[in-house]
Amino acid sequence: MSEQQIDTPRIDTIRLQSIARGFTETAVFYAAIDLDIFTHVSQGAATIEAVASAANITALNAERIVVVLLALGLIEKDDAGHLHNAPDCEKFMVSTSDRFAGPWMTFTRREVPQWFDLTATLRDLTPPAELGMYDDMTVERARKYHAATYSIGMGAGRRFARHVDMSSRTRLLDLGGGSGAYSIQAVKAYPGLQAIVLDLPAVTVVTQEYIEQNHVADRGNNIWGRLREQRTASWLRHCGDGVQPADLQRSKHSEGGAEDLRCTRTWGRDASGRRDVARRRRWST
Repeated sequence: MSEQQIDTPRIDTIRLQSIARGFTETAVFYAAIDLDIFTHVSQGAATIEAVASAANITALNAERIVVVLLALGLIEKDDAGHLHNAPDCEKFMVSTSDRFAGPWMTFTRREVPQWFDLTATLRDLTPPAELGMYDDMTVERARKYHAATYSIGMGAGRRFARHVDMSSRTRLLDLGGGSGAYSIQAVKAYPGLQAIVLDLPAVTVVTQEYIEQNHVADRGNNIWGRLREQRTASWLRHCGDGVQPADLQRSKHSEGGAEDLRCTRTWGRDASGRRDVARRRRWST
């Protein structure tokens, strides 16, 4: 065997097979969430038999899913052979925790059949809807959507409140704020801050539910509006002093040229009257 043959890496199909069968990992993960496996393990189901009993499945099926979860690194075994969750699963996949991200992880589950029909979608010459799923948003759809975004958004909101100093601010304008997670965490962290959430009419119904659930209804408001071009600027005038159309900038996406509106300033002034950037939201119009 020549030196060149030894140094040349062997080309095989391992990577391609992994991609082709990647959907099986997703299916196992969804099943583990459905069966609440991570919660059962967190609560002491440390053997396959205990998992089977807690999840009300057969010992054979418990073994099947546990073995795959071990292979995926989602659960682990200690030196005594007892099962426990991987750190990220213990933090985010235990359904009794307020950090439970299960709704977010499974939110796109309904899209799975569409992904497997991607070839037909790419061949379809029909122009896409302007706002896609948002074009005919109903309260019920918004409630399902934001049950998912809220489950992970509250953690992101806590990080936002830690890393953005709003101690000298009095108001926060949250454009496209959805569940209001960022605003909720911001007003909790800064007692002198009030927040206003601007989103589609159906979405703000759900926003109000989360505001009330977090007992901050006296610290914020919902303003509804269709997030499109000049209308947005006119609606912002009704949100209170300090927000003007000049605070909106029109730009172009570098890829595709779609128009954007960007909020470039945070609502509120410091003692000198200066307004700074605390958050930027943007969306296609």
